[in-house]
Amino acid sequence: MHKARNSNIELLRILAMLLILAHHFAVHGVLLSADYSQATAQLFFTQILVSGGKMGVDIFIVITGYFLCKSEFKLRRITPVILATWTYSMVFFVLHALHTHSLSFWGTMMSLFPVQYAQYWFVSAYILLVILSPVLNAFIRQADGRKLVMLTLALFTFFFILPVFLKMRLDNDRTLRFIVLYLLGANLRLGNFAFLEKHARATFWSTILIMLLSITGLDLLGNLRDSAALVGGATHFVLDNSPFAALAAVALVAATAKMPARSYPWVNRISGCMFGIYLIHDNAYVRPYLWGNLLHVERLWQLSAGKFVLAALVIILGIFAACLLVEFIRGIVMQPLTRWLADDNSWLNRKFAGQRTRFVTAHHKA
Repeated sequence: MHKARNSNIELLRILAMLLILAHHFAVHGVLLSADYSQATAQLFFTQILVSGGKMGVDIFIVITGYFLCKSEFKLRRITPVILATWTYSMVFFVLHALHTHSLSFWGTMMSLFPVQYAQYWFVSAYILLVILSPVLNAFIRQADGRKLVMLTLALFTFFFILPVFLKMRLDNDRTLRFIVLYLLGANLRLGNFAFLEKHARATFWSTILIMLLSITGLDLLGNLRDSAALVGGATHFVLDNSPFAALAAVALVAATAKMPARSYPWVNRISGCMFGIYLIHDNAYVRPYLWGNLLHVERLWQLSAGKFVLAALVIILGIFAACLLVEFIRGIVMQPLTRWLADDNSWLNRKFAGQRTRFVTAHHKA
């Protein structure tokens, strides 16, 4: 019998996906036609939406590290993810081919093998992280708590702090950053961040304030100096390797984990659709059509600040609801196969468990 999921954590997953969706609305939508010559209220609001996206991704990975660090690797952790990814990848590929009457070799390969060709960068990095989790967990179990914290902080400095403040360029570092976030979540679960846990809420809001001040400061400086470069770079401290987004994610997970556990089936059911919402709205074929051809979000710049904010929120929540409905339907249609893939007693999972047991036994004998 499976233990009921903590709905507080599931609500946090929902919040994280809303932040990611808002981020995509900004970077794949309105910012493509933005004018950086002057920092307006509309642009400032959009930059705030940008800052939430990386924090949303970090929340997902910190939660993964928090729970997975004390679990054994099971094939069912990735097979439903791969199935959902492949399903949406092929459906949108076929629809695109029927609409445009054209095919490309690399487009076909990317759709047939979306994980291997990283059609969704997050999926490929996440699956690799889960596959590496047994190695990470073995190290975490054997490491001294203080040494684990020191290593995590050293990696955090190298992959988050230095790239942002020294403008270091680290190519293909997404999985490495995920590993650091995984270790942050593991340290949190093991009680190695006692000070942060005690002051989780204060840490979260302080970090959010720093992020907002960094955007505000660069925007104001850009306006004073009439510099489009400064205005356009106002999100420098909240993107990609942002240590502030990562710290805010860890603090938010810590604060949520401390709350009394509650379980609401409807919350957990909605939370289970978050991955599907990502796969739908950020598909390579859907993305340009959604923000450009369908919604024409570039026209929003013509609105007043109040109407701009309202329109943005309506669009974000509307896409969230529409994708949620589609994922609900996919879940119902593919429920038998998904349950079989997630069943520990299925032939596939029993076969994998047997192979894993033989490998571990042989490794110990060696």
